[in-house]
Amino acid sequence: MPSAALTLTGLSGPFTNLASLTTDNTTESVATTAANASINLSFSTNAGSVIPAGNVVLGIEVIIKGGLPSNQVTGNKIEFTAAISMPAVNLTGVQAAYTRGGAANPMGVTDKSQLAALVLRFTAGPQSTTWYMRYVGITIHYGPPPDPTLLSVDIYPSSIIWAEGFTQAEFAKAIDPYPSATSGVYTGSTPVNGTIGGNVRMPFSAHLPADAVVQSLSIFVMARTSVAGHMQFGFFTPYNPAGPTSVWIAEPRQNIVTTDAWYEFGMTGAELLAEGWTTAKLRDDANNEWRFGLISTNATSTTTTWHYVLVRVFYKLPAPSNVLFFGENF
Repeated sequence: MPSAALTLTGLSGPFTNLASLTTDNTTESVATTAANASINLSFSTNAGSVIPAGNVVLGIEVIIKGGLPSNQVTGNKIEFTAAISMPAVNLTGVQAAYTRGGAANPMGVTDKSQLAALVLRFTAGPQSTTWYMRYVGITIHYGPPPDPTLLSVDIYPSSIIWAEGFTQAEFAKAIDPYPSATSGVYTGSTPVNGTIGGNVRMPFSAHLPADAVVQSLSIFVMARTSVAGHMQFGFFTPYNPAGPTSVWIAEPRQNIVTTDAWYEFGMTGAELLAEGWTTAKLRDDANNEWRFGLISTNATSTTTTWHYVLVRVFYKLPAPSNVLFFGENF
């Protein structure tokens, strides 16, 4: 799925260092709000030019970094006034990053024109609040309009088979469905090109209709690392001890960043069928395993936090028969 980081321009609001908000750094933009009052940060984006004609918004990711004095956190919230229906961000007494949305979550946006001009509202709780903001970023995921006959279902792991790097207890924390707050954590050094991850069961039979025909798969993980560029989302593959052949999907590796973010790999129906992975095999064989791996690019000890893993299955159903009276088909 193609994506683009939007350029934010024309920033307007009572914050200092407005221009620095569009660059992910430690420079703070500061503003103060009276108790129970709000201030706005307004800006324009280039969504209209970066999304090609004929494509639509499929997902939006918003990253906000900031913090408050520890005695001013009660009741604060950050949200858009219109267009993006983003769950509110509530800052704490330490500088932190907050991610909302995802590659397949447009957060209420139905057309790129809605993103031309946006207003981010900062509302204080029952005390005067000084906002220390470091970054606001928006990434758009886009593609052709969805096929109305193409259906999809998200399948999360049902159990852990084994883990690598992570303990099984830690990796098991990463299989809860979004938006669970649990996550698996691994701290340690991994040799260059070594992997951390594991094998899981994916309960296809519980979610995929008996007459479905799989068209493609998209595999998503959400993770972060303590040092940017030291870990990459490297691969995933279906596996069965009795066959067929594993389909190793290792698209260009994606660097894991220091804030929570989604990473995606895709697999077409043709790639699956070429190795004998029919819809029936994917759905009905209880011995299927799915392996997910992050690959180390630096042997220095780091902390990797893995939040979610899911398989989005795109499938079609047979066209219904047209039935006349007396049970005649035509």
